[in-house]
Formats: sequence, C-alpha cells, structure tokens
Amino acid sequence: MLQTNDEEGFDEQFHVLTEQFLRKKRGSFLIRWELKEDVSANALIDDTRIIHALRVGGKQFNKPAYTTLANSLTTTLKALRQGDVYADYYNWQNKDIAPQITLSYITNEFAIMLPGTQKTVHILGGVNTEETFFPESYQLREKQYKKQKEIHMVDQLLIAINRNHAGYTSDRFNQWLKAQWDQGILYGRYDRSTLEPTVSYESLAVYYYLYRYFLQMHEDQLAIEVADHASELAKEHKLKETHFFDFIHYQQMKYETEGMQ
Repeated sequence: MLQTNDEEGFDEQFHVLTEQFLRKKRGSFLIRWELKEDVSANALIDDTRIIHALRVGGKQFNKPAYTTLANSLTTTLKALRQGDVYADYYNWQNKDIAPQITLSYITNEFAIMLPGTQKTVHILGGVNTEETFFPESYQLREKQYKKQKEIHMVDQLLIAINRNHAGYTSDRFNQWLKAQWDQGILYGRYDRSTLEPTVSYESLAVYYYLYRYFLQMHEDQLAIEVADHASELAKEHKLKETHFFDFIHYQQMKYETEGMQ
C-alpha cells in the first residue's frame, strides 16, 4: 500500500490494527500475536515491521497519528531488552522474556529504528564465517550461538542480508550461493554438515530473498536471472495453488522488477 500510494487502504489497515490487535498494558501499547483475549505478548520482528510501516506512512500520507503510534510501540519494545541485547518477544502476562534473539530478526529497520541496538547488531558479526551457513539464533543467558542441523534458505538469506546491512561480509556463504545458482536452482532447505539439499522443492519466497541478496551485492544480472526463473516457476505451479507466503513474496518481486525496467 505504501508502494502503490494507497492512502485509503493503508488507513483501513491502521484502523484494523488499532481496533483489533492493539492492547494497552501497564500504560504501554502492545500488538497481540493472535486475536485471543489471553494473548499478551509482543514480538520483535512483527513490531519492528509495523513501526517502520507506520513511520513511513506517517510521512508519506501526512498522518501524525501513524507516527504517534509508532513512537508508542517503540517505547514498548524496550521491554524486549535483556541487559543490552534485545530478545525475540516479551510475555507481559508471565513477565517472561525470550531466551534468544533470532539472527534473521536483526534487520536494518530494527537497527535504525530502536534505541540501543548496537550490541544486538554486533551479534551478527560474531558468527564463525569459516562455516558456510550461519547459526539461527543467539542464546542470551548462555551467550552462545545455536545451530539447527537442517537450515532454511529464507533464514540464511535474511541473515546474510542483515549482516551486509551491518557492514559484515559473508564470503564463504556468498561463494557457496553463487555456485548453487550456477546450477540454476536453489532448494528450500539444506543439511548444515553436508551442504546438500534435504528437500526437492523450490520456493518463490527463497527466490525473492535470493533476488534481494544479489541486488544488495550489486549482482544485478544474477538478480534478474533469479526473477526470470521465479516467473517460470510460478507459471508451472499456478499461483492460485501457491502457499500465501510464496505468493506474496513473488508479487513483491514482480513489483520491484517492473520498477527496474
């Protein structure tokens, strides 16, 4: 809606947010994960995306109410800090903070929007770059990274994108990724140890983030190749039969590639 300058549609979603998902707790606003009365937790990744959209919308449509809510939600997110580092979520009912920060959540929007994010962002730079794949999370109490045996390419690409935004290079991952793309395909999941695919499917969401990654690395021709391949894949599998997560990312890629032409 921001990209299409749909002011009316954005305002409708703003009212859905405030009337159905927003809850006041101890003088602060939080966004509920689900439409249930007993849900009283807020999540870092969802809140930062919403705050970013509200701030952009406030400027784009000259609506101070959007910016005011964004500022209130930013204040609420201070509860997500464990010491100097942010966590994935905070449960207001149980006063329970998540034991970890997920590396794919440490986005550029997070880094520039919230106060005191430096130490959280530095977690992105502490991973072992001698390994091809990144750990998925950082355990706050143990102060160590946690890895899954099977990696999801969406998560890995998001972490690589986040690291690049933060000024960290990912040479080994980058080399492996280009070698995979030289074969004309990137699968949805891989084995961390063997680097071999553990599934036989391709994902439009994976290709969206691969497209975004190549653009970020100034590999525009590779990005176009990915977009073209995704377009052919979408035709083969019929978009109406595609999972929503894949569908929405494919539509976003189409919108962005049309803007490049």
